[in-house]
Amino acid sequence: MTDGSVAVGDKHRRESTLETGAVCYITAMFLGIAASIAVLLGTLIVVEYTGHLPAPPIANNICIDEKLAFMRQQPGHSSNLLVLGSSVAWRNVDGNALMAALDGARPFNGGFCGLRMHQTEFVGDWLLDRLPAIRTVVILASPFDFIGCSVNPTRVFDRKGADDFVFKHEWKWSFYLRYFDPVSMVRNAIHVASMRRAGSLDGLTFTAHGDGPLDTAKSAPTLVYGKLPPRFDSLCFVALKRLAMRIEKEHRRLAVIANPVSPAWKARFDSDGEVFRRFGTAVRSTLAETGAIYWDGEREIPMDPAAFTDAVHLRWSAAREFTVNFASSLGWFLGAAEQETVPSVGAEAADEKHSVAGP
Repeated sequence: MTDGSVAVGDKHRRESTLETGAVCYITAMFLGIAASIAVLLGTLIVVEYTGHLPAPPIANNICIDEKLAFMRQQPGHSSNLLVLGSSVAWRNVDGNALMAALDGARPFNGGFCGLRMHQTEFVGDWLLDRLPAIRTVVILASPFDFIGCSVNPTRVFDRKGADDFVFKHEWKWSFYLRYFDPVSMVRNAIHVASMRRAGSLDGLTFTAHGDGPLDTAKSAPTLVYGKLPPRFDSLCFVALKRLAMRIEKEHRRLAVIANPVSPAWKARFDSDGEVFRRFGTAVRSTLAETGAIYWDGEREIPMDPAAFTDAVHLRWSAAREFTVNFASSLGWFLGAAEQETVPSVGAEAADEKHSVAGP
């Protein structure tokens, strides 16, 4: 055998050894990944069995993610009345009361905690795209929803992920892998079981309509919400106008209702009523060229201090009273849920006998 033949044989053996090593490395890597996924899924299943598994972190916000998980179970495809807004819309509207007050109403509460108005527009666009039976939209709004639009992101969650999870019902465990965050997972797993029990001020319980009742005698130790800045954020009103125009273009109705605030907050931060006057004027101006109406729930339905758990959230008994009152007062508008079209009602031309707040 020549020296050249030996060199070629050695080269082939080295190449074969390298190829074998590479195959073993890649195989081991994939086996390691598969084992890690299996261990993670096994852990999640065990945590779910104990009742401490949070919803998949699509928004990485336990309050929003739990609402998305609820919507996956009851996506509201047949609903014809959609409630939108921040936690005041989620907490302060009683869907059963709406059904009792409005013939033919099938409400779905699409309120999410912590939203600014531009984020409510994001959620509203998403739900209106997915719920074609919606004929009437109610936005329960607080002045606190109209600050911070310029500095907070518009996108509340990954829309495609939410679509896949809520409406396409894709395999739920894939969302834990796709959005995995070990820090928030551990933190939320510690608290979620207690938050899912009724009676908590940060409870994550839901009615069949998606409402988030604060069925408790507890109150926050403070008002939680302080003084508003001297100016509202103009981008919040731009978002409201876009949403109102979309709703009108699609021949749906929109009612914007001002959420009442605690008399304790008013006494401390709005004793002359100027904040709500400015807020009402700005909302009416925004809606002036649309068929939407504005109704001042703060003025029309002043609530007792005991009705509130903080400055803006109502305990459940008061939420039912508030819902019955605004649904009865606006029944001429909201109750047309089954009609395809209704006469345009200008925000500034509202009929006083229907209790719609004038300018």
